[in-house]
Amino acid sequence: MNKIDDFLSTKPYSKNTIDRYSRILRDFINVPDLEHLTARNLLNYVEIEKWGNNQRCLALTTCKQYLKFVYGESHPALTARIKHRRSKPQRTLTPKQTINLLSYFQPTVKGKRDLAIAALAIDTGLRLNELCSLRLADYHPDTLSLAVIIKGGEWAEGLFCEQTAFFIDTWLNVRPTGSNTLFCNTRSGKSLTREGLQTIVKKWGKDLGMKLSPHDFRRTFATLATRFGGPGRVVQLGGRWSSQDMLSLYTRALDQEAIRPYLPIMNLLKG
Repeated sequence: MNKIDDFLSTKPYSKNTIDRYSRILRDFINVPDLEHLTARNLLNYVEIEKWGNNQRCLALTTCKQYLKFVYGESHPALTARIKHRRSKPQRTLTPKQTINLLSYFQPTVKGKRDLAIAALAIDTGLRLNELCSLRLADYHPDTLSLAVIIKGGEWAEGLFCEQTAFFIDTWLNVRPTGSNTLFCNTRSGKSLTREGLQTIVKKWGKDLGMKLSPHDFRRTFATLATRFGGPGRVVQLGGRWSSQDMLSLYTRALDQEAIRPYLPIMNLLKG
């Protein structure tokens, strides 16, 4: 494990990335004779049946970086390559599903917290880690903005609407004291953990008859903001994506119906 820790400490990885890489490498270091592993053998290793193409590509990249770190740039397995196939669109809430979700929460302390979480996640596209670590001090209702440390360790801004601020302020009126984060456990006041928030969101989906995870809200933000007419560059900045290509991955749930409000004849006749 020491070599894995040494390898991971050389990169500015987020905690989530470190966890993912560690899970891959904990199994990989048990492969016999890693020093002389061939490219073909490495490909055989990552072609695990339960892994999809994205996970195989991630595993291959992780293992190659580790081999390069431990054995140098001449390691024979570093020539291994996998064709990256585009995955199918992942879960994204439709406008109707989003309204159903926002209408689901009850006016209890927990319900007020959960409504605030859902609204902020959909309005800003914050990631799971960002929602859990967002501090009270970095929530600015006067400017309808927040500051959060994003993937890569940089500070970035998120913007939200007045209605979302109302939901959050309603939660803050009943929020227990304890932690310095915006969202916390309604009983203990302790900050929400990744696992805790994942479980909470999963239950929302189960009650509504669908699968649901916190990252679905990031895709929903990108898709709905685009559907409602947000220019690509503006949506990219709003969701703190590094490129338009990354935004494209998150808006793959858009379909042909999204063009209907922009059809030329209808808009010409309106004018």
